[in-house]
Amino acid sequence: MSSLSSPRLVKNWKVLYPIALDKSRSVSEGRLVSAAESLTNPTMQEIIQACEALKIPIVAEKTKRHPSVACDPEFAGRVRYQLTTFEGSPIVANCTTKTAFARLLARQIKTTPSRAAQAKHDAEVAASKAKDAAKKAKRRH
Repeated sequence: MSSLSSPRLVKNWKVLYPIALDKSRSVSEGRLVSAAESLTNPTMQEIIQACEALKIPIVAEKTKRHPSVACDPEFAGRVRYQLTTFEGSPIVANCTTKTAFARLLARQIKTTPSRAAQAKHDAEVAASKAKDAAKKAKRRH
């Protein structure tokens, strides 16, 4: 987490909810990244770890929820983050907008060992399904 000079200043930081990275959400439902860049069920813990790895100042608010998922505990939490210093210079190069931040986070989360293992497993399952479909199609002819 970040070292804060004043809670009042943090109130002006930008906010990101996990649904901004969620593959199951549409853009109109709050997803900020493309479907290809998005993640399956992103968690607050993954977002916090990614921000810490990128050295982006954050404050995790685990009790807050996005209005569209207010009753779903799976999507609890949000992150307040600071992309620019008080002088206006970016903390992370080429990352000054909320969308750029969401893309950066999604890429960072995908590199974690648990997500990399999941991606490998998903690719194997997809290849197996494609192989089975090809066999069925061949039998029909």
